[in-house]
Amino acid sequence: MSLSFDPPPPYGVHATTPQARTQPNPSATNYVQTTTTSTRYQAVRGPGEYTPLIPTPTQERPGRYTLLLKCIAGILVAVFIAQNAGLVRCPLNDISAEDKAEFRRQWSEEKARLRREWNREWAAHRTEVADARRAWAAEQEAHRIEAAAWTRERAEHVDEVAGWQRDRDEHGRELEDWARQRAEEEAHRTEVKRRSQGVYWTEPLGDAHCHAYGTRTYYSWLRDLPHDLNWLEVCYNMPPVSVHGRTYTAPDKCERNGRGETIGTWYVSGGEPTCVPRWGDFSDKGCVPGKPGHRRFVAPIEAIPGGSDTQMMCSTTPTTIRGVTYDSPTACEWWGRTMMGIWDVPDTTRWCA
Repeated sequence: MSLSFDPPPPYGVHATTPQARTQPNPSATNYVQTTTTSTRYQAVRGPGEYTPLIPTPTQERPGRYTLLLKCIAGILVAVFIAQNAGLVRCPLNDISAEDKAEFRRQWSEEKARLRREWNREWAAHRTEVADARRAWAAEQEAHRIEAAAWTRERAEHVDEVAGWQRDRDEHGRELEDWARQRAEEEAHRTEVKRRSQGVYWTEPLGDAHCHAYGTRTYYSWLRDLPHDLNWLEVCYNMPPVSVHGRTYTAPDKCERNGRGETIGTWYVSGGEPTCVPRWGDFSDKGCVPGKPGHRRFVAPIEAIPGGSDTQMMCSTTPTTIRGVTYDSPTACEWWGRTMMGIWDVPDTTRWCA
């Protein structure tokens, strides 16, 4: 059996086998066999065990134009780098290499300055953020303390309201107790009055001595008082008495003497001309020592009824000094055998300032 091969096609021409041109292979319809041949072919050897069934294309070598373009691109890159480095002056640019270097130096300084400013601003911003965080933390702490204080105050207010309610309830109970006591007292007074209908006061009798300025003491005895009644309660709840045409209700004082008699005492002011003493001549003693702004006046008391309490009469007798009425002296003192009234009155003159 002998093998025969067709001659190779010209350089750059793809060829197919005659069988592929005349009749397609039904088992390999999806495969297209193409070969690219170079200008030189080795001698076709006969098929052997190392001969591939499907020929492989050989690698195409780069052409002259490709090498030329690469060389031109390299030259342009070198010129561009040299121009940027200031080694070669560009014909289209009239800036010298020294100016470019100066521009680069200025730009470097500007970038350094901007970097420093940015660093300062960043540091200031970080400081501001830290201060803001500390302030916020302080505000949060203050708010927490204030909230705790509000909680305590609210609790105290609740306790206070509860205390007010307790006091209100207690006061209500006290009012009820007072109302009950008043009802009981009223019922008791009514019973006392019913049982003391026969009890009466004797005619009031005036004391021979004066009690105070314009005041005399009057006494009256309680008669026909039942022994099983409280004499003090009956004394203060008796009907009023009349002295000098004036009505006096409850006595100023209720007492019981050694004989078991109940006596009511009234201090009657008015209608007692014999109990009205007078002051003698006033003497100006000048400014009061140790009491700036005051001047001292003194006067003896006269026309005191015999047997009356001189000290009481002096301390209750009024007078008028420099147009101002004083109900009583500042003090009453014995100067020898004379009772003297002493008044320390305000004095706004420069002498006693």
